[in-house]
Amino acid sequence: MVKFLLQDGCDDPDYSYLFKLRCEWCGELSPRETFVSLNETVPLPARNKRTANVIRKRTAKVIRRRTANVIQKCKLCERVGMILMHPGLGMPLTQAASDARQFAPVMIFDFRGFVPVDSVFVGGWRAESLSGINFEHIDLSAGKFVEYDVEYPVMIYNLQDAGGWVFYAT
Repeated sequence: MVKFLLQDGCDDPDYSYLFKLRCEWCGELSPRETFVSLNETVPLPARNKRTANVIRKRTAKVIRRRTANVIQKCKLCERVGMILMHPGLGMPLTQAASDARQFAPVMIFDFRGFVPVDSVFVGGWRAESLSGINFEHIDLSAGKFVEYDVEYPVMIYNLQDAGGWVFYAT
């Protein structure tokens, strides 16, 4: 493998990232995965002055945007948390980075009120082999991809997130 990234690039607005979340306050695990996508935004809640002031103090970027990609309420303690995506910082995983066992940031996330405990890799990925053959629409839900081109085997396995969907694959 030479290059490994999302089908339409790192800032694909239609790609949905999936996370299993834990509430930062009470520790409750979310019952199912949460989908996060660049093209889905919701306005920030400001039910009262206290809520608005807390949000303002936590991050200036959030206030400038006035939107988040996900706003979710914990089922147990009913506190509200949010997930923000920061596009423009992702890069493909190259062969050199993989050989050096370096992580490649695909997308940077800002989790407020929730902690990601697991990420689910699904379809929508592409890879380019050492001989230049492209493999499109790779589904990584099984945790690996194995294929052959003319000269070399193409393998993607050992997928890991490293806090905020920075991942490593060999």
